[in-house]
Amino acid sequence: MTQKQFLLKGTFFLTAAGAATRILGFFYRIFLSRAIGAEEIGIFHLTMPVCAFCMAAASGGIQTAISRYCAEDFARNDKKSADRTLFSGLLVSCSLSVLTAVLVYWKADWIAKVFLAEKRCAVLLRILAFSLPFSVLHTCLGGYFIGRKQVKVPSFAQIAEQLCRIGSVLIFCHIMTADGHSPSVSVMALGQMAGELCSALFCTACFFLLPYKDDGGSSPKNEKPLRRNLLWECRKITAVSAPLSANRMLICVLQGIEAALLPQQLVRSGLDPSNALCVYGTLTGMAMPLLLFPTAITGALATLLLPAVSEARILGQNHRLSKTIEASFRVSLMLGLFCFNVFCLFGKDLGNLLFGSSLAGRFILNLAWLCPFLYLNTTLVSVLHGLGKTFAVSLQNSIGFAVRLAAVVLLVPSKGIDGCFFGLFASQLLIFAATLITLHRTVPLRLPFFSVFGWPLLLCTASTCGLLLLQKILPVLQSGSPGMLILRGGIYLGLFAVFMLPCANSGKVR
Repeated sequence: MTQKQFLLKGTFFLTAAGAATRILGFFYRIFLSRAIGAEEIGIFHLTMPVCAFCMAAASGGIQTAISRYCAEDFARNDKKSADRTLFSGLLVSCSLSVLTAVLVYWKADWIAKVFLAEKRCAVLLRILAFSLPFSVLHTCLGGYFIGRKQVKVPSFAQIAEQLCRIGSVLIFCHIMTADGHSPSVSVMALGQMAGELCSALFCTACFFLLPYKDDGGSSPKNEKPLRRNLLWECRKITAVSAPLSANRMLICVLQGIEAALLPQQLVRSGLDPSNALCVYGTLTGMAMPLLLFPTAITGALATLLLPAVSEARILGQNHRLSKTIEASFRVSLMLGLFCFNVFCLFGKDLGNLLFGSSLAGRFILNLAWLCPFLYLNTTLVSVLHGLGKTFAVSLQNSIGFAVRLAAVVLLVPSKGIDGCFFGLFASQLLIFAATLITLHRTVPLRLPFFSVFGWPLLLCTASTCGLLLLQKILPVLQSGSPGMLILRGGIYLGLFAVFMLPCANSGKVR
């Protein structure tokens, strides 16, 4: 399989799996809201920061390290070294996960009371503690299969996990209802554990049952396999994963601080507590999820870029490496500019249509400027991971989040929520600039301004002007009805495709 085929097919499978799980999750949340109630769901989600912190501590950077080193081992046609890399990663990660799970189980009452301020979370934390080792096993095996270029395994594992989670919750609810009891929030935690167990078993079965096929890579056949003991492998994995895990744990803490501070700072800006929570909920629960929805594509691409870059680097294929990075840059920038245009043109109408909130529409419009940098950063950070620049990525992400937090503290009291928007934009811009500089110093990168930046800007501008001209000619298109919104979106997409085809045929957009 060529690099291009791997990236295209892999991105398709991971994006399709991500979209399928999100759609299933949408109907799952509808069922839970009716079967359990909003309060119980809210109690479950209070435990998510604790779970995220535990996952960061147990396997935050180990999946990245496994994916990177396995890709390098498979590039040498050395499956034994790749398996040894996986086992060493599992040894470190599973040990940490068991230790973390024991601590969470033991201190569940204290965590629920002190950190979450909700005693009912204790039983959930104890159930979720049992799912942590399974989650770590699934994560590490997923990284192994991505390094092995078998993307179908983690893709189907995502879907299997979601189906098992939903199915088990349905069964638990049916059993409790049949016994005359109302379903409680515990069924969500049990469903989470069942889903993680299912995905771990699925990936383990694939590891033992799927044969390894050498796809005729370009690695030298006369190169001897590297002989390394398990202790050496554990040290190597830890050297890469430790800064990533520490960074993700720090980000979890900073996110918790930001979540606690933002409503308070909005109150200081002049809003009453109820309106402050309304603004905060609109931002985090409506505008940002819609803005992040296209990251299903860039996230899938980023997942595959890490092993692709690692393989090209270990084989010394600098030209292939540069072409891969340049192509991913073009795709991410094109998607970012396209989504920026879409949210600018339809943001207000989307807020009203999807959420029934004009405030959400205004937020979507203001946050549209994040799209190019947000999507580019997702892929560029993964490229740097593949190049071994783990510490640089961790430092840049930490500084970027610190900028966000500083904006919440310093700007929100005087500027309101606009101060938060400024912090988000400044943070993404800073990460983009730092990432691009680090990348330029590491790899000979060629980004011609007109073909990389000019053509996407021209395409978006031409499509926007075409739509605005049609709206001027046909005023009926300016209606805010759902039908007209869909029609305008279809016209814009059609114009974009029409303008893009000549460029793609001429080789300007690849």
